[in-house]
Amino acid sequence: MSWWKNHPRQTSAFAWNYRDDFISGYDHGRRAGICHVANHHIVPGKKFFEWGDGPVGRMWDKVLTDSDGPYLEIMTGAWSDNQPDYSW
Repeated sequence: MSWWKNHPRQTSAFAWNYRDDFISGYDHGRRAGICHVANHHIVPGKKFFEWGDGPVGRMWDKVLTDSDGPYLEIMTGAWSDNQPDYSW
């Protein structure tokens, strides 16, 4: 999961009972990134989604970003039933 270029297609990962207090993404080319920090006992769930490095992903980058793709969603939070089709 650590290198975007290794994902030719869209990828998402859910982490339940995540043991760290952070989730992050970093762009080595831009020397910039994002990090979410929260007590994992209160906010146990983590998820990321990205469109990937392939042709479909590049197309979505153009549609969903101004001019600086690639696109990545990092989501965290306490439990809610907003995606009831998934189960643990």
